[in-house]
Amino acid sequence: MENFGQNKTAVTSSQGLLVQYFIGYLWCFRRKIVALKKQDRIRVARQVPKRFAQHTNPMKFVIIIFTLFFSLTSNSQNCFEVHQIKSKVLKEKRNIWVGLPTNYQKDSSYAVVYVLDAEHRFELSYTLIKELFENQAAIPKVIVVGIPHIDRFHRINDLTFTDSKVNGQGKEDTIGIFNSSMTGNGLYFLQFLENEVLPFINKEYSTNGFNTLIGHSIGGYFCAYILPIQKIVFCLPNL
Repeated sequence: MENFGQNKTAVTSSQGLLVQYFIGYLWCFRRKIVALKKQDRIRVARQVPKRFAQHTNPMKFVIIIFTLFFSLTSNSQNCFEVHQIKSKVLKEKRNIWVGLPTNYQKDSSYAVVYVLDAEHRFELSYTLIKELFENQAAIPKVIVVGIPHIDRFHRINDLTFTDSKVNGQGKEDTIGIFNSSMTGNGLYFLQFLENEVLPFINKEYSTNGFNTLIGHSIGGYFCAYILPIQKIVFCLPNL
């Protein structure tokens, strides 16, 4: 295993990402409201107190929420290190992102949180985790490691163990996203984590052996699947 770009540092802002998530939730909420039948909308409207309805302006509500987001994240920037591992297991180069706690010290030891789908989940996870240990003192300081996927097809292949005739909604997979040629690399990806990523992190950083692996959606499926077969014990939140 070789490492490249060890000293490379990336700086990103959590503000844009959080606003994107907020807009996404607003859009989903709007779609649900539009999908309600007319009589259901009338019934919901009747349940809202008149005083609340008279003094609530939807635009003002959106502005207030955006103001809260900007006030919380206006000065928030995360710096993280980017490493490249030449994987013998996967037979290709893979990047990993490492976010250190503020005032990281080599003579201390830290738990490590590994985040799958880092291209979408690392920034948000790192920001929230830092909030918990820096401003709220709710958890000990931890190192956050993001594991991004090269593209969508690598993601599906990395995080699955078999093919499937149904899609994520439980319906027939007519597109063929989960066919045998695009799925089933999960055991190799697990070996990549256990035999290459974790040893690298333990060698380069001061860790204490407590590891957490976070998976969302199909990443959560991956976490649940490896529970009885993992060699290195992860604490595995399935989000």
